[in-house]
Amino acid sequence: MPTRGPEENAPRTVIWIDTQAELAPSAPPLAELVSSTPAPEASNRNVFLARNGKLRIGLWECTAYARTETKPAYSELMQILSGSVTLSQPDHAWCAKAGETLVVPAGAECRWTSNETVRKIFCIVG
Repeated sequence: MPTRGPEENAPRTVIWIDTQAELAPSAPPLAELVSSTPAPEASNRNVFLARNGKLRIGLWECTAYARTETKPAYSELMQILSGSVTLSQPDHAWCAKAGETLVVPAGAECRWTSNETVRKIFCIVG
C-alpha cells in the first residue's frame, strides 16, 4: 500500500498557521555556504506539503548567520515574523524585519545575513 503524504491526509479546508507553534530541530544551512561562526541552529515545522513535492509551506527559525551567495533552484515567498534579515545582490540589498515579506525567484543569486534569530513563514515552489 502506498504511503500517504501530508497533503492526502490534510482536511479539505483552510489551514490556519499558528505562527507561535513549537518547531522541531532541523538541518542548519549547509556548512559550505555559511560564512560566519558559530554555526547556526535551525528548526522548522511543515504546515502543508503538496503531493507532487513542488509546494511546501511552513515555519522556519534560525539563529544569526551569514551565507555566501546561492542560486536556489526554487522560488520562495517569506514573511518575516521576528528578527530581521538582509538579502543582498551586487547592485542592491533588501532588509526585511518582522511583518515584511520578500520573494526570492528561482535562480536569483543573493546572500543572506541575519544578526539575530529570524523566524519566518515560508512558501517554497519548485
